[in-house]
Amino acid sequence: MSKRLRKIVTILAAALVVGCEAPPEPVRVGMLVWPPYELAHLAQHRGYFETDRVELVDFRTPAEMVRSYRYGIIDAMYVTSQFALTNADSLADSRIVHLIDFSYGGDALLASTGIRDASELEGKRVGMEAGPLGAYTMIRALEDHGLAREDVEIVFVDTPYQLDAFRAGRIDALATYEPTRTQLLELGAHELFNSRAIPLEIIDVLLARDEVIETKAVMLAELVRGVDRALADYRSSPDESVALMASRQGISPTAFEEAMDGVRLLNLEDNLALLSGNDERLKRGLVRQCDVMLQAGMIESAPDIERLIDIRIVEMADE
Repeated sequence: MSKRLRKIVTILAAALVVGCEAPPEPVRVGMLVWPPYELAHLAQHRGYFETDRVELVDFRTPAEMVRSYRYGIIDAMYVTSQFALTNADSLADSRIVHLIDFSYGGDALLASTGIRDASELEGKRVGMEAGPLGAYTMIRALEDHGLAREDVEIVFVDTPYQLDAFRAGRIDALATYEPTRTQLLELGAHELFNSRAIPLEIIDVLLARDEVIETKAVMLAELVRGVDRALADYRSSPDESVALMASRQGISPTAFEEAMDGVRLLNLEDNLALLSGNDERLKRGLVRQCDVMLQAGMIESAPDIERLIDIRIVEMADE
C-alpha cells in the first residue's frame, strides 16, 4: 500500500470513529411539583434548550429525587436550601449553582376549620413531609407562636398524600407548600403561618456535583439561560404562560397565579448579585437557616457557606 493510500485510509478510519461516537449524555435534572419549577418546563416547551442536552426528570416526592441524585441517576436537582445545608457533609461535592426563587408565602402551616388559633394546636396531629423543608417550616411556624415540636404530635405524610390526609381528618394541621397550600385554602383551611414572615429563609436552588459542573457546564448554563427566558416570558405575557404551566400542575390558572404570588422569582441579574455576595441577603438567609437548624438539632455544625456557592454556571448563562 502506497504512503498516500495509507494516509487516506487513516483519515477515513478516523472519520468513521468520530462518526460512530455516541452523542454526549444530556444533563439530567430532577424536578418536584412546585409552581416556580414550571418555568423550566415552559422553557423546554418553547425550545429554549434542546431536550437531548437538558433532560427534566419529574419526581413525586423529595425522597425519590434525592435517592436518584445520590445514586447518580440524575446529575442535578432543584431543591430547597434546607436540603443543601443539611446534606452539606454527606454531599460535600455538591454546589448551589442557580437560584430560582425564594418563598414569600408559598410555604405555610394550615389548620382544619375547627382550629382558629395557633394556641389550639397543642396536642394536635400536625402533618409534614419527612424532610428538611417540612421540619424547617414546622419549627419556624411553631416558634412564631411560642410552641415547640414537643407540643404537637408530628405525623409524617409524603406530599402526594397530604391533601387526602387532611380531607380525611387524619391530621389536624399541615406544614406544606404550593400548590397544596392553595388547595387547602379552597377547602376552608385556616392559615396560621406562612413564609412571608421569614423572607430568604426558604430558597429554591439548583444543586449539582463538582464533576457535573466541570463536564456539563455548558448544558447547565443552557438550562439556566432557558429558565431566565421563560421567566421573562411569564412576566411579559403572564396569561399565555400561566395557561401552559397551570395545566401541568393540575390546578386552574387562577390558582396557579395565586400560588406564584407566594414566591419572589429571581432572574439572572438577581443571581449574579446574590451568588457573588454583592447582595448579601442570600448569605444572611443561609446563615439564619443554619442557626435555626443548629438549635433544632437538624445539623451538628454549620457548613462553609462560601464553599457551597458556585457562581460559574450563572456567569456562563449570562454571556
